[in-house]
Amino acid sequence: MTQSVPTVAELDALARPLGYIVLDAHQDHILAPITTPAPVFYLRRIGQPESLDLPFTTAADVRGHLDALAAEPHWHLDIDDDSIEVDGDAIRDKLTGATFNASSATGFVGRMHQIGEASQVDFLTTTSATPPPVGRWYKQLSADTRP
Repeated sequence: MTQSVPTVAELDALARPLGYIVLDAHQDHILAPITTPAPVFYLRRIGQPESLDLPFTTAADVRGHLDALAAEPHWHLDIDDDSIEVDGDAIRDKLTGATFNASSATGFVGRMHQIGEASQVDFLTTTSATPPPVGRWYKQLSADTRP
């Protein structure tokens, strides 16, 4: 019995809890660089520009990279942390002035709740060797849950 090749949607479902999205190079990627062999997939870290996308030629290569990412540390940021200011979708680091657009954080795991008619995010988590540059992120044991 042969194993089926994962689809972009299946790879994307694995990538999002790790703080990444998977794109189909033929449909989703606007600024595809010229490389040989031509990429079939791109992996983008949530909140990073398209120019930093990682190209992959096979689904197995993407899966291998995602497996390696899953072994990386899990980082947690409390939205009420005093190192950041939240203004709408923008999260600004008070020390550096760097900003992060929370609306692009759909790949991050977080707990949402309603306050009146607005949604509020309590925290974000992501998985990588280093934490994102905005805010005071700390390590946690699992990518899925709040410590």
